[in-house]
Amino acid sequence: MPDPPRYDAGVDPARPAPGGSWTLALAATRADQPADARSGRVVVVGSNAWFTDALAFAYDATDNRVTLRSPGNAELFEASILWLAGQDELIAASAGARARPRIKPLDAGTITAIRWAVVAGLPLLSLGAGIAWRVLRG
Repeated sequence: MPDPPRYDAGVDPARPAPGGSWTLALAATRADQPADARSGRVVVVGSNAWFTDALAFAYDATDNRVTLRSPGNAELFEASILWLAGQDELIAASAGARARPRIKPLDAGTITAIRWAVVAGLPLLSLGAGIAWRVLRG
């Protein structure tokens, strides 16, 4: 991050207590609206470019698949627009958020070891279990 945020005592509110939290994004509905009026909604995020910055759209290419490193900002932006438009039923976790690999890429040595364990290890384990069963049962 080229210009990380820093606390400025003259501008920023007091730091929260350890374990406390700051509000980074807020969604609210109007509480005092008339019964026949459409609900008023607002989404406020404490950043001016939270959905277009380089960190939000940084990506990785794994096995010829491109995935966002952190798809949360783009997904939050889309969900915010849908919520503001009153289309709550369209808000769901996107496929892009789930497409991120959960484990790091395996190196060639690890893949070779897994292949040998499956191809040779499982049959040998089965053979060993059969021999042990035969010896124990007599």
